[in-house]
Amino acid sequence: MVTIKTTIWSNDQGKTVLVAEQPGLPSPIPKRGQSVFMPGFGDTVCTGITTSGSDKEVVEVQLTIR
Repeated sequence: MVTIKTTIWSNDQGKTVLVAEQPGLPSPIPKRGQSVFMPGFGDTVCTGITTSGSDKEVVEVQLTIR
């Protein structure tokens, strides 16, 4: 079973660090490079989208804190 989630990342001293993982996806699903405001984290940017299956269903959106 595939877990549908949003991951929040931070750049810390040149390293990308996972800050949080939330169930579900932002709505609407952002495009790569698009700004997204996330409550509790502030301004983020979409840095990746993971799809699965032949229908390319979005299963993960990666957001990086600005």
